[in-house]
Amino acid sequence: MDPLLAAALAAGGLASLAAGVMSPLVVASGSVFLAVEMVHAVLAAGVVGGLAFALGWRIPPIAVAALVVVLLSLFATALMELGMEADTAVGVTAFLSAVIVALGLYALVRVDPTGGSVVTGLLVGNAFLVSRTDLQGLLAVAAIVAAAVYLFGREIAYVYFDPESSEVAGVRTGAYRALLNSLVAITALGLTYVLGVLMAHIILVAPGVAAHRSARRSISSLLAASVGASLTAVLSAVALAWETGLNAAAASGITVSIVFLAMLAAARLAGRGGGRGP
Repeated sequence: MDPLLAAALAAGGLASLAAGVMSPLVVASGSVFLAVEMVHAVLAAGVVGGLAFALGWRIPPIAVAALVVVLLSLFATALMELGMEADTAVGVTAFLSAVIVALGLYALVRVDPTGGSVVTGLLVGNAFLVSRTDLQGLLAVAAIVAAAVYLFGREIAYVYFDPESSEVAGVRTGAYRALLNSLVAITALGLTYVLGVLMAHIILVAPGVAAHRSARRSISSLLAASVGASLTAVLSAVALAWETGLNAAAASGITVSIVFLAMLAAARLAGRGGGRGP
């Protein structure tokens, strides 16, 4: 197998694994707007990472970007904890992200006239240009997300499904909200580096929506359906892009649509079949 294709498949697999694990929680907790904004916040994080690299920092740009996007997610969480409505808090974070992009890109271009390519790369992704450092970062993202959901998934769901009871029970609701938002942020970062901003938010949301409609409502079945949908869509997109020359983001638009519609159709057929009596 061509090394470029192998690296792209590995990157796509790791990013889609994290997205498949996170997507049901994003949908169930009503955090879709936050997920979309975190993908946009990756633009700000990526520009800061690119600027740090251009200034000679010895830290990988993806690591700097991860730190920035998590800080932005925690900023949104802090606003919510102070009593601000979730949509308003996310909107304020979007404004802050836009300011960082504008100022950071200006500074980056002043330091490196070719620095604008950072934004282009984040918009459309770079599945076939991932480095070993990028793969290591994506592996870390997938491992962190999977471990956190395995250890704290039930608590996160409890906080969002029944916040009043969880507060009465003494659960640290703010901490679990911060954890979920941080996980969404680093998942968005991994997806954006592979598929770009244009498709990352769809991969963060669509598998969870399809899973909730097609799978039984146990946590394990939801995760299995979501991860399966995410992996199928993204890996098929990478293969399609390789064979046809399409951009991976454009190819993922095709494959996500096919997988999403297929899962909804299967769920509809299963529902009709289950509705028939003996």
